[in-house]
Amino acid sequence: MVASIFRKYLHLMYIGTYFAKMHLTSYLTSILNAVLWFALVFGPTVVFSPDPVRALRTFLPGTIGFTAASIGMWVSTEFLRWYVYHGLTDMFRECGLGVLHYLICGIHIDLLIDVVLGYFAVMSFASLYVGFNPSLVLPEDPLLFLLAIALAVPPYLLCGSLIAYLYVKTPIGGVWTNVIQMAVVMGTIIPPATIPIPELTLINPATLTAEIARASYGTNTIDKTTLLTLTPIITAVQLALTYIVTKQTEKQIAKQGIRYRV
Repeated sequence: MVASIFRKYLHLMYIGTYFAKMHLTSYLTSILNAVLWFALVFGPTVVFSPDPVRALRTFLPGTIGFTAASIGMWVSTEFLRWYVYHGLTDMFRECGLGVLHYLICGIHIDLLIDVVLGYFAVMSFASLYVGFNPSLVLPEDPLLFLLAIALAVPPYLLCGSLIAYLYVKTPIGGVWTNVIQMAVVMGTIIPPATIPIPELTLINPATLTAEIARASYGTNTIDKTTLLTLTPIITAVQLALTYIVTKQTEKQIAKQGIRYRV
């Protein structure tokens, strides 16, 4: 049973690799967009900070969690809005596949390009503000950084599933993507240290990923022991919620039929 499910998901990722070929330009554009956004938004923060290096290593690792959650949201929106008119959504559903399967399809490509390569592109560019030095870009604890990348999977899936449910359940549809994306900023790009009880930011599905990434640079606000202790619990809860929410999404689509697309 487990082997069969594993093979199914590997097959989906194989299909997603081919889908990614249609998005090569989009991937390159998203990386360039991230670099330009840093230059515009975070550049002044780093330059005028009393400790530019610490500012760099505090704000930018948080983008790993934020980017993973944001990409998950846009992927599910893509499946339920943009691909509807090309028949891809129907093709998936006719094969017994839904939002969760589509999210899994391209997750490895999205995390590799948008999250990992995008992060290092921005980090490399950002380091020029304080004098380029490879030690600024590379994490002090590579194992923690790899853990942060692995932990980008649950928020990608959960945020994607939440947007999918809200998209088919409410009349404002895709507006939810922008609303939740702005909310996810707290605890990721905006560090937990900005609120009196930093642990409260763990309500954000992407905060754990962001804080583990910061821990790999030694700039985490929430204690590392606390983070590692909560990791299996938060991960299990997020994956369970993803499954439940996507099931509800499929029921809603089955109930409404074509109306959810309007």
